[in-house]
Amino acid sequence: MVRTGKFVNQKMLVRDRFDATLNAKLPVAYLLRAMPGQDSLIAELRLHGVVVERLTSRLDARGEQFTVDSVTKLPPGDGHSDIRVTGAWSANDHVTGEAGDYIVRGAQPLGVLSVILLEPMCDDGLAAWNYFDAALEPMMKSSDASAHVFPVARIDAPITATTRIVP
Repeated sequence: MVRTGKFVNQKMLVRDRFDATLNAKLPVAYLLRAMPGQDSLIAELRLHGVVVERLTSRLDARGEQFTVDSVTKLPPGDGHSDIRVTGAWSANDHVTGEAGDYIVRGAQPLGVLSVILLEPMCDDGLAAWNYFDAALEPMMKSSDASAHVFPVARIDAPITATTRIVP
């Protein structure tokens, strides 16, 4: 190939507008409760640049919990099988977290990214990318409805518990 020094205009299709498939509010924070595979989940959040904090005391705050109705595994693509989680958020005056659980605050530079990554029904979230599979598999085998609570909760009130930032 040799450069000719001549420019040729080409018409190109540009896709820069998309319709949302999910709308979610930015919470004060997300609470990530202890679960199998949590270390890889926290590492992935940190890899994306999201600030993650570890609770050093008990948390009791107003928020929402997500109850899983179903989990669907999609045909393989991109080297893995995406999953789709369906369910509903419900308000709860006492969302609790224990020392050792994690907090991801919404008021940070990548707060919007944290919503995309942590919302259970998001097509591009970490649930779709199999980071919650170890927690979802035993959950869906249980007939107890209280066992179907997703390990991520939204916190809607200011957090008074003490935390430390995960390096």
